[in-house]
Amino acid sequence: MSESDETWSDDDPASGPSHRTPPPSDAPIVRIDELEVRRHAHKASMQNRVLAGVFGLILITLLVIVMAVSLHGITEQFALELARLVLPAVLGSAGAIVGTLFVTRGRDES
Repeated sequence: MSESDETWSDDDPASGPSHRTPPPSDAPIVRIDELEVRRHAHKASMQNRVLAGVFGLILITLLVIVMAVSLHGITEQFALELARLVLPAVLGSAGAIVGTLFVTRGRDES
């Protein structure tokens, strides 16, 4: 057996076919539809989390005001004034956050 018949391996990436990149036909296929579905599902879950957070803040605000009145920590008149001051700001910011989420939905698709 001569030296040219011997087999050998080389770890150098430029050494030959064992280190070649696969042709495009061997690459995994990812459909654009699947990417759109995943993107939409992710965005919908984020919107649901934000909506739950905003609802939670409104609920906590009301709960704190009611608890303070029931424990005689503040007067009913002060609680009413506090609610008139805090709730419009909370509702306005909640509306702005939710509106921004739903308005930007159409802008991402273009």
